Amino acid sequence: MKVVLKQIGSDALFEGVPAEGNPITIHSPREAGTTKQGPSPMENLLLSAAGCTAVDVIIILKKMKQPMENLTIEIEGERQEIDDAKPFRKIHLLYKITGEVDQKKADRAAKLAVEKYCSVLESLHPDIKVSFEVIIL
Repeated sequence: MKVVLKQIGSDALFEGVPAEGNPITIHSPREAGTTKQGPSPMENLLLSAAGCTAVDVIIILKKMKQPMENLTIEIEGERQEIDDAKPFRKIHLLYKITGEVDQKKADRAAKLAVEKYCSVLESLHPDIKVSFEVIIL
């Protein structure tokens, strides 16, 4: 896998270009009063974890023949200060599933996605505590 990151404006404005598909904007302004033009690198990490587990949850629920209509994930990261870095120490994913889906099967799908199948979460430092919750709407 190979991607390219290009600076496109200020010191903190970039365009991420995947091998295929559309580019994304990454922006982490440090100056007060700057209009943010895209997610920060840390927000992108959370979005990547949510996107990765979302695909897995959808595939697993389809295999379980669960009639899911829609999925929204709220993901929250709690950071800590270590020297100059501020890595995540906790990540919590809240899955909101619409449809006539069995709660136990939805919980199982999320557990498998978070703990076994998501390559993004598997790539993170093992000290990061990852938790999840599933709500059927």
